[in-house]
Amino acid sequence: MRRDATIAGDPLRVSARVVGAVWLLYFATGIVGGLLAQGGIVPGNTAGALANILAHQTQYRAGVAVGLFANGLYVLLTALLYGLFALLNRSLSAMAAFLSLVGCIVQIVATMLQLAPIAILRDTVLAGVFTADQLRAVAVMCLKLYGQSYQISLVMFAMFEVVLGYLIYRSTFIPRVFGILFVVAGLSWMTYFWPPLGNTMRYFTLPFAGLAEFAFPIWLVVRGPNVPVC
Repeated sequence: MRRDATIAGDPLRVSARVVGAVWLLYFATGIVGGLLAQGGIVPGNTAGALANILAHQTQYRAGVAVGLFANGLYVLLTALLYGLFALLNRSLSAMAAFLSLVGCIVQIVATMLQLAPIAILRDTVLAGVFTADQLRAVAVMCLKLYGQSYQISLVMFAMFEVVLGYLIYRSTFIPRVFGILFVVAGLSWMTYFWPPLGNTMRYFTLPFAGLAEFAFPIWLVVRGPNVPVC
């Protein structure tokens, strides 16, 4: 493997520790953003959700903003992972990157639906044309569509994890157990092809996904210098 700087067109050399650090930072910002955006919202209680969103607009907007930042970090992470595995298999690395980017794009676009309730319920022009019940109904529909869009992104990330798991398993510089964990996690997330099944299986899915996606970046941070990168 070359130790000199890569020429133009080749994947940039990346540090495995940087990959792990960015991944962990993504988790931290994602958790903070989720907590801020979900503060006080009870799942299944849409009326209560709207009331909480309006009562805590600043916190809700901050959560959405942090969530967008987390999406940006995952885009960066996707590029770093491509650089890490491109010399192993450029085609599969590109496929994994594409699936991950599609998942990120779906979540970023869905953010408009996440912000829509505030825009709809606080718009004085709309309030003069539609009744309060009509506006609330549209706002609730936006939240439901956001949830469905988010589930679509999970399917994209599921396929990404399966391909990534295969790349990890085939590599010679990462323990194969991580590859197995990612493949199992990805196959579990694929239950969201049918959301009712995905919601039912989430208590089985989350432990595998959490174990794979937390343990692997921690390993990269700790053992990064010993991992050959492109």
